[in-house]
Amino acid sequence: MTPAFVFPTARQKERLRRLVGPEDGVVLAHPDIAPADGASGLREQEAAPGDAAPAGRWLVLHELGVYHLRTVDPAPETTFGARCLDMLTKTGAAAVFDLAGVRRAPKADAPLDGPLPAEPPFVVKPDFGFGSQLVKVVRDEAQWRAYADVARTPSGVRARYGRAYFADEPGLLDRFVAEPLLDGTFLSVPFVWDGAAVTAFPVSGAEAASTASTDFHWERFEAPARIDPAAFAALESDLARLAGPCELRPGVFEAELLLLAGGELCFLEFSPRPTGGVVPELVWHAYGVDIDELAVRCFLGERPAVARDAARPVLGVRSPAAAPPDESLELLSEQAGAGGRLVDRVYAAA
Repeated sequence: MTPAFVFPTARQKERLRRLVGPEDGVVLAHPDIAPADGASGLREQEAAPGDAAPAGRWLVLHELGVYHLRTVDPAPETTFGARCLDMLTKTGAAAVFDLAGVRRAPKADAPLDGPLPAEPPFVVKPDFGFGSQLVKVVRDEAQWRAYADVARTPSGVRARYGRAYFADEPGLLDRFVAEPLLDGTFLSVPFVWDGAAVTAFPVSGAEAASTASTDFHWERFEAPARIDPAAFAALESDLARLAGPCELRPGVFEAELLLLAGGELCFLEFSPRPTGGVVPELVWHAYGVDIDELAVRCFLGERPAVARDAARPVLGVRSPAAAPPDESLELLSEQAGAGGRLVDRVYAAA
């Protein structure tokens, strides 16, 4: 049966063209990510929720592909187990983190019509979110009421994707959670699971902007993340703990965590696919590892050697498409992101 590569980015399509024969796979495309333009060299078709699915194994390459999997019956074989579909909500992810025995942020229900759900300051977020939309810090009663007024009416891609892919959960868009405002460094951690051990390539958030819809719009990232050896060993050990409950097969996955001020790790999110945005290019230039290529090779049955040698410090910047590059730094790569609205640039760190 022909394998399917689900919702690849333009970068991932380049890897598919190099690694997969034209008759050896099919691409399911999503117009919000990269349209069915033939760039992969494979047969490409756009897929809507509930569409009949190819019968072969699936490699899910984007978060929307995980959503799409919820609408496919019967479910195809993938690189992860069904429990990962429960992790698409914050409360569902918390339950699996508890099962794995890793630390995660405490959560409380946050009904928008109710009183303050936690002692300020706290972070409030939708139980189902997308791209950090509606993730805000609340410092007093007035901010809580203002947040509730805005969040009460679902909008944007969060609403569109929620209605398209979670039609079986009609109350999903009305659920919110509160978490304590923790002091720590944000980490995006692509990692390779080879069936026995984890090799992680962490990237840290360096600068976030506050916008009308979020207080966590990450604009700058650094790689390699500055993590001491003990915390790094703990990170890879904790990531390996997810493999059992999530039924991970060899492949590339991604977790988001906080490295707390005391050195402890606190899980926020897990996604059973390679990460996107500027992170793959950061990992390539910092660690010399192409996580998109690794994901495809693992899926094809290879067991490529993965090494994390001395890393080169780099800076990743997400900026509006009209923003010029920083000419004071050496530009290593540049690519369009977020449907052409943003540009992801990677620089050699000064």
